[in-house]
Amino acid sequence: MQETFARPRPVPRAAPSSYQVVVLMTVTALLISSQQYVVIPLFAPLGQRFGVTPTVAAWAGSAFSFAFAAGNLFFGPLSDRRGRLQVIVPGLWTLTGLTLLVSLSPSFAVLAALRVFQGFVAASFASAALTYLIETLPPQQRAGGIAAVSSSFLIAGVLGQVYASAVASALGWAAVFGLLVPVYVVLTLLLRRLPLTLPPAAGQSWTEVLARMGRLTRSWPMLLTLLIGLTLLLSFVAMYIGLSAHLAQAYGLSARELLWVRLAGLPGLLLSPFTGTLINRWGARVVITAGLVTAILGLLGEALLPSLAGVVIGSVVFVAGIGVTVPGVLARVSSLGSEARGAANAVYGAAVFLGASLGPVLAGVLAPHGFGALTLTLAGILAAAALLTQLRPEARTALRVS
Repeated sequence: MQETFARPRPVPRAAPSSYQVVVLMTVTALLISSQQYVVIPLFAPLGQRFGVTPTVAAWAGSAFSFAFAAGNLFFGPLSDRRGRLQVIVPGLWTLTGLTLLVSLSPSFAVLAALRVFQGFVAASFASAALTYLIETLPPQQRAGGIAAVSSSFLIAGVLGQVYASAVASALGWAAVFGLLVPVYVVLTLLLRRLPLTLPPAAGQSWTEVLARMGRLTRSWPMLLTLLIGLTLLLSFVAMYIGLSAHLAQAYGLSARELLWVRLAGLPGLLLSPFTGTLINRWGARVVITAGLVTAILGLLGEALLPSLAGVVIGSVVFVAGIGVTVPGVLARVSSLGSEARGAANAVYGAAVFLGASLGPVLAGVLAPHGFGALTLTLAGILAAAALLTQLRPEARTALRVS
């Protein structure tokens, strides 16, 4: 008798756990956001390689930041129409290719142009990743997931500089970008394995999607939240620029010693992923207010404490306060965005990175007046933001985005 064998059925691929999704998104956010900061230690090497001044070389960073802010306004609405991963995965493939081209740049003009495209495409992840977590995580895990990913955008400001400084000194500036290429390939392949989500605005025209974004920006609660968000990276970037100059001039710290000062702020940022628990318990408004007050106290410490240790401790407290505030603001933006979360996060990203672009301008304007003038000004800006959190316009104005 002929024996027959049934063809084995394929074993279905196990869906990743919520923890795995959050870890993958957090690592990807960290490595993509680092692109904004890796050029800071490269100003001198780029100047030597291409024969430009450090001031001109700094445009390799500014070009990325401005393009990143603009990219949020494009990719956020696109993710509402096409889906989150449908935007993230092609965007990361494109960023991988652009990063390779940056490492091969034959001139500074080409490098700066490629950095513009890098910044624009990098926004495809930032504008959709947080919304993807909101749509896929269980309700009790959403705040923690948002806190973990949003903290990586700040942690990148420290680790990106440390990575670039170490790699450039050992292998040269081009390796800073070249080594990221295979890492991006691996991350893209892993992201492709995540489950897709149904786009909330599928079938809607660009006109309809952009109209929803316009209604978001005309909402008084959203405008207040965006103003608060704008102050965060503005103060973060401006403080670190002023701090580096102050410590070098007043205490004679070397570039290597300044890196250790930056690393000192890392423990404060590591508190950020745990902010989700506080948001779940106390609400975003309380967390935002507490974070801003903490940051203000840190700035006052930097301005008033007369020793190196006091300045460093003040900077650590300030960074911890910013790290706590960012997840609270993001949670509020996502809540206000309702079904237009992609557009809401996009507008928020544009506001935050506009603030990051203004940070160096403010630091430069106040540099002749000393570090104390800068920190006290930033404390005043954050105090105004803290006052905005106490307004309750949503009691009078309903948010409508549909």
